[in-house]
Amino acid sequence: MDTKNERFFTRHPYIFVVAALIVLVLSAVVSTLIISFAGFSNLITANNYFDSNLSFFISEVVAIILLLAVAWKLEFFDQTFFSKRNLKIGALLSVSILIIAVLWNILPPVLYNNPSLFRIDIGLIVIAFLTTLAIGFAEEILFRGLIFRNFLRRYGMSKKGIYISIIVSSVIFGLVHASNAVSSSPDAIIQQVIYATAMGIILALFYLITGNLLVPALCHGLFDFTDYVIPGFYNIPYDAALTSDWVQNLIVAIVFIVIAVIIVKKINVEDTDLVKQLE
Repeated sequence: MDTKNERFFTRHPYIFVVAALIVLVLSAVVSTLIISFAGFSNLITANNYFDSNLSFFISEVVAIILLLAVAWKLEFFDQTFFSKRNLKIGALLSVSILIIAVLWNILPPVLYNNPSLFRIDIGLIVIAFLTTLAIGFAEEILFRGLIFRNFLRRYGMSKKGIYISIIVSSVIFGLVHASNAVSSSPDAIIQQVIYATAMGIILALFYLITGNLLVPALCHGLFDFTDYVIPGFYNIPYDAALTSDWVQNLIVAIVFIVIAVIIVKKINVEDTDLVKQLE
């Protein structure tokens, strides 16, 4: 049975978005306090890859805990979150995302540095993998597990309702990611919004198809992993690699949209695994 809070947020999904984002901000505050009290305040202002990623990792773990608590409280936490469902399909989707991500990140080193500067840093690889995996899980719990699913409840499981839920939740995902380039130029912010929105559409479809939040979480984490690791290998500032080329970012956005169109044409969104579990 739906709880009173659940019914309220279903009727007012945009209030729910704001509330969920507040939880995300709160997690950042809590993690900062934890780091400070633990005597590692230098991590907060760190500008090297290892320390800054360790700080991010702590922040994302706190976010995961708080967001799972919200999901549990609102009775969103169910078999569609993390299970063994459709893991083979999920593995194939994850590999496809990883290939796209690697190709997308090959260009910045060529544009910003000499490939001869390539270096291997095992410590960077490990902390970046843990951090980006945590980011993937935290953001998928928030944007797909909570916000997307709440929109589905608001707009319904019809084809129209599903498409609205995918698009609106993905645009919110894109807008929130504008903060990644807030210190850069306006066109860098637009780039972030466009490609993150396109990525959000793909991840929502992956969740829809598999009915298992673990799949988009892993895909998201792997994609972010290449974002951090490849620029790190080449000593490229993350912001520079992130907003390196309009064409590059536009291409990856187009690739995501093309994949989304193909998926939509191949499936009946009203007969997907997630919809069956939620009805």
